[in-house]
Amino acid sequence: MFGHFKGYLSTQSENIYGKTGSNNDKELIYIRRWYRAKHAVIFRLSNKSVQVIFIDQSEILISSSKKKVIYTSKSK
Repeated sequence: MFGHFKGYLSTQSENIYGKTGSNNDKELIYIRRWYRAKHAVIFRLSNKSVQVIFIDQSEILISSSKKKVIYTSKSK
């Protein structure tokens, strides 16, 4: 199961932040904490970003280091 999440997070971080120079595990972004709320799942990531996935499959990613907020609608 770890391999599934590792692959997913690697793909997502490349899509959001651009491809990094190496695929080193030290650069891999991972989930530090998570919380299941009534209408969403909230993730605190190792790069200090926060990702919220709502039950309708829309998402929001808040990155303080990149000073970006990315919203993805349920229709992508």
